[in-house]
Amino acid sequence: MLYIFESYIIINYSMNSHLYIFGNDNMLITVNGIFLGNAATPITFVTEENALLYFWVMPFDDEFKPFAFSLKIGRNMGLPQEFGYIVSMPARRYEIRLNAPKYPELVPPPASKIIKTLIVKSNNPKNNIAITDEGAHIQNDKTTLPKIMPDTIKHQSLENNSEKQTNSPTLMSEVLPDLPEKQPVQINESSGNSSLVLNPKKSTSKTSAQKSYKVSLIEDLSTRLKIECPKDVFYHNLPHGLNNINLKSEIVNNELVTCVTAEENESYKTLYLLIIKGTQGKYQVKIEDFVDRIAQEGKKITTLKFRGDIACRGFITVFDGQTFEKTEEYYVYCKGEPIHTTDNRLMPMAVFEAVKCKDFIEARYYMTDSLNDILTPEKLENFFDDYQEIIPNNYYSQYPHSFILIDKNNSATLFNAVYKSNKIDNFTEIEF
Repeated sequence: MLYIFESYIIINYSMNSHLYIFGNDNMLITVNGIFLGNAATPITFVTEENALLYFWVMPFDDEFKPFAFSLKIGRNMGLPQEFGYIVSMPARRYEIRLNAPKYPELVPPPASKIIKTLIVKSNNPKNNIAITDEGAHIQNDKTTLPKIMPDTIKHQSLENNSEKQTNSPTLMSEVLPDLPEKQPVQINESSGNSSLVLNPKKSTSKTSAQKSYKVSLIEDLSTRLKIECPKDVFYHNLPHGLNNINLKSEIVNNELVTCVTAEENESYKTLYLLIIKGTQGKYQVKIEDFVDRIAQEGKKITTLKFRGDIACRGFITVFDGQTFEKTEEYYVYCKGEPIHTTDNRLMPMAVFEAVKCKDFIEARYYMTDSLNDILTPEKLENFFDDYQEIIPNNYYSQYPHSFILIDKNNSATLFNAVYKSNKIDNFTEIEF
């Protein structure tokens, strides 16, 4: 039970409901034939409780489909999952968070362009595969990144290089001339973004010949990775919008290991990492993720994702460089130490973010000694466990020091923060 001194009761005699419409991109909103505007910025709409509304949504991007739905306004209303979800808040306030569905992807025709091709021979094994260019490491201005532990924040080091190398790896792509596709193929099995195609024609190569793999990046209606061996062809679709795609492939421990790295965003240099491992007819996607930094040291691969939270944390994942299984996961401070806020509107969010990262020392930093005596790390974790998101209170102006917690069912609760000497001295749930 959270430390609560008192509760507030709000009596609202109005039967009006407030809708706050958010779009994940530019999209035009029409309700009951009335144009409301572009939901890229929140739209506020007031209507009666139990009113029946018809929504028409027109995305700007031609990759996304226009869509329509109806809602009977009330706490039990919901959206089809492909259109987004609704957060129900106290006093008949609702956030409608729209997510425009994409048009289904068409089955690509035979490859019209080959971006890059590698020939990998099975009689030329390597001990490792270099997935990053030399010098591409996770660094922090010639210091160490502190590893966040539940009960301590002792520093552990990662290797660093020059300031110039702190940027994301330089990824290169090589464009080769178009090559015709002549082999007849027949689809045998598929899963997710990958598919295995069996060649119905028998291989004409001699049985004594060494097995070789042809690994290609091809581009038609989408960009795909293609792995060819005499008896089968394996495809894996890459995400849209990748730049500077780089392809590497080696034989490691008698298995083909193929790595694709790329940049997703030219401004922020978000990196894409794909590693596929296996043998003819038995390929597995071992790693596929968007990250902010990639480092490789010997047979260890490390990725870093920025959380974008108040303390400026990052999430480290360490993979074995031969099996590509996860060996370790933990949080670090990307600036070498936590960034603190003195704005009491942000302090509850800093506590929430710290607890979700099991960074209890940082959570306790924002609370008074008397509150810390009562709220142990276990109690903090248990209380916030049911909540998945915290947002500032932009809807109840009578409570300037309050914040909103959203649970796993998208139901919101308003809490008031009590401060003493610019520290949180209590959390108080506001009842409606």
